[in-house]
Amino acid sequence: MNRAQLQGMRNLAATKQVGYSHDLRFTRRFTSGTLEGMTHEDHIPFCSMRDAEEWVSSVNQANAKGKLSYRVETWKVVSL
Repeated sequence: MNRAQLQGMRNLAATKQVGYSHDLRFTRRFTSGTLEGMTHEDHIPFCSMRDAEEWVSSVNQANAKGKLSYRVETWKVVSL
């Protein structure tokens, strides 16, 4: 992929979310490491509400097993 193609893809992604109909908005709380106790608001686009809910569940399960240093505290799925 050349530089122009890459820039075009970045511009398209920045201006509209192609193919995504839902946006997961969540608060991440770090549970270990140097960021422990800090929170961060973020969002990730998904194709369906179910996919977003499964992602939240898998992140929190991985955190409970000690595989991730953060968990999702509050979240909501918004239709785009």
